[in-house]
Amino acid sequence: MKTIFYFVFFVFLSGCAMMEKSEPSERELTTIREIDKFSKKEMQNSITEWFATTYKDSRNVIKLNDRNAGTIVGTGSLSYVVGLGVTNARYNIKIDIKDGRYRTNWNGFVYAPPSSASGKPVVLKQQVESIVIQVTDLEMRLYKFLSEKKSGADDW
Repeated sequence: MKTIFYFVFFVFLSGCAMMEKSEPSERELTTIREIDKFSKKEMQNSITEWFATTYKDSRNVIKLNDRNAGTIVGTGSLSYVVGLGVTNARYNIKIDIKDGRYRTNWNGFVYAPPSSASGKPVVLKQQVESIVIQVTDLEMRLYKFLSEKKSGADDW
């Protein structure tokens, strides 16, 4: 009887731990990277190219591409595991660009269709951590893309 009680108590505590809410500061990721070989214009063009190669249709992702301000704003979506199932989330991305450096900010994680909670913010710690891992991977892929790209016109 004692064993059953401890088992039920453990399952209850495990469920409560999975329901822990994340702090607002944990619901975004900001990174500043330096890539000295690019001018602002070259960096903006290269980041726009990265969007085109990373997302199925960059025109649906990029909402603003202001070359004068050096700002790209977009929205993306991803799938992540929740318990035994998979759900979708949308996120915002803002990239500020200057000569030789850029800053990314990923935030606004919300449930996306086909979730029944569509449009509601993702706040549970375990789910936010899963999303942040994926957007960190995207940010690393952007950095790698820019690091490996040659500055100036390709001489082929």
